[in-house]
Amino acid sequence: MYTKKIIAAACAAVTIMATPAALPQGALDTVFENVSVSAADTTVDRVVMRNAYSCTTNAIRLNWSKVKGATGYRVFRYDITTRKWIKVATVIGTTTYRDEKLDSGVSYRYRVRAYTMANGVTTEGKSSATFSAATKPAQVVFTSFSRTTNAIRLNWGKTTCMGYKIYQLKDNKWYEIGSADKNTTTFRAENLTPGTSYSFMITAYTTDTRGKTSYSVYSKSLDVMTKSAPIVDEKESVTMPAEVKGKVNEAIVVKADTNVGGFRVRNVVLSSETDPVTYSYTYSGDAVTFKFNSADTAKFKIVLYSTKGTRVVCTTTVTAE
Repeated sequence: MYTKKIIAAACAAVTIMATPAALPQGALDTVFENVSVSAADTTVDRVVMRNAYSCTTNAIRLNWSKVKGATGYRVFRYDITTRKWIKVATVIGTTTYRDEKLDSGVSYRYRVRAYTMANGVTTEGKSSATFSAATKPAQVVFTSFSRTTNAIRLNWGKTTCMGYKIYQLKDNKWYEIGSADKNTTTFRAENLTPGTSYSFMITAYTTDTRGKTSYSVYSKSLDVMTKSAPIVDEKESVTMPAEVKGKVNEAIVVKADTNVGGFRVRNVVLSSETDPVTYSYTYSGDAVTFKFNSADTAKFKIVLYSTKGTRVVCTTTVTAE
């Protein structure tokens, strides 16, 4: 018995009107050997992209589900300049592809098609749904800063991204304290403590059309100390009592009421408004000790100097009874 192989395409083109006895040995094999399968006779399923992908600052790895019977896959990327889909790779034996030499912080769109090859005929399936994926932005670099007693302004170099997030170190943990859009490269941290050191970091991010966000690596930490609180005007920070009373031949002490800045007495002068009196005095620190030999009242100008050399003159009236 001859074995008959029936192929739809061959049967449409060739009608066999002979019995096995009418044809020589191998004749049927010769007829069907030249029959090829057309593209219309083969179908390829559509590729289904997997949501998970990985990325770096200059590469994206795509993944998709295997298509049964596929010989390989063709990967296409949309070119925003030419507004055309460009084939970037043909992949055989795997369902993943790493697209390299990309720009950082940019969202890209891809499509993948499966194809088969049979008897020299290539058949492509439909393109997958468009898949969006984004590279990570480049690392942000701080460029400068400015400071006050309670605020620090951070400045950094612009990188391609959709925005920035700013972090501050608190209790040995990093906390997000603010954000900035892609066109902003400055941030002001406020409500800080004077004369205190603070640490900051920043990261850039981009988001693909499906909502997945990719972040850059953190910037190097920037340590900044706020300015110290200004010292209160020392001319107003030291005062002597306006009037002190005591007894004749006993010590009458005149000591500063307030003293901010380390003021010390350097001289005592009898005011010209006072008639001559008999008295003596000594001074130490911010105090003067008077002794009167008789009952009298006198006005004195007490000269003090701060540790920074600021000179202040205070007036005190001393009465001995």
